[in-house]
Amino acid sequence: MKSFIQIFVCGMCIGLISCSSFAQGSDSATQPTKETRAQNRHVEREVRKMFTMTKGLNSSSIVVIARGGLITLSGSVPSASQIQLAGDVAQKAPDAKSVANHIVVGEPGR
Repeated sequence: MKSFIQIFVCGMCIGLISCSSFAQGSDSATQPTKETRAQNRHVEREVRKMFTMTKGLNSSSIVVIARGGLITLSGSVPSASQIQLAGDVAQKAPDAKSVANHIVVGEPGR
C-alpha cells in the first residue's frame, strides 16, 4: 500500500510539473513581441492617416485595430456608402492581409 501511495504521489507531481511548463510555453507563444506591437501601431496610424486623406469619408468615429496583418474596423459613419469606402481604404494599407469591417451607420457621438 505504501508503494502505491508513493507511485501515485510521484505521478501527480510529474503531471503538475508538465502542465505548468506547458502553460508557460503556450503563454509566451501568444504574446506579441515588442517589434510586432510597434508594427501593429504603425499600420493603425497609416490607416487612420489614409482615412483623413480620403474625400467623402468621415472617420472621426472609426476605431482601427491592427494585429499581424488583420485590420479590424469598428465604430460608426453617417452613411452606408462610407462603410465600404473605409474597408476599401484599409485594404490598401501597408502589410494589410485582410480587413474585418464592423462599422455601422449611426449618428456621431452615439
